[in-house]
Amino acid sequence: MSTHVTLTATEGPFEGQEFVFGEHTLCTLGRAHDCQLCLSTDVPDLTISRRHCLLEVDAPWVRVHDLGSRNGTYINGEKVGQRTGLRPQELPIATRPRTLHDGDLLRIGTLVFHVVITSDSDDRSNDAAEPADFAPAVCC
Repeated sequence: MSTHVTLTATEGPFEGQEFVFGEHTLCTLGRAHDCQLCLSTDVPDLTISRRHCLLEVDAPWVRVHDLGSRNGTYINGEKVGQRTGLRPQELPIATRPRTLHDGDLLRIGTLVFHVVITSDSDDRSNDAAEPADFAPAVCC
């Protein structure tokens, strides 16, 4: 059985691009060039932090952790994390992760990603309980 998580940019400078994850992956998203998914362009979008959020993919399960972004991370219009202080040094190392589901919209700055979770088999469902060893990640 093969399960894939696809993020398709529906708004912003990456509109139309797809990013596919098929195996256990920790992926930082942000403007920094050392992010696994670097969201930098010729004209930087300053609504996106250098290290904005972390995707924890263990298909079909996906979690997002805000990494203390200045403008927050949103799932279906709901803010799921943001810096509380003015300086990144005041941030906790990890934030409470939020699970993404098939059809969700993930917004990071002006970028919006549509989340699609597909499987070759109906044996595993995204609504099933997450595995016990799917612990929150600590990054940076």
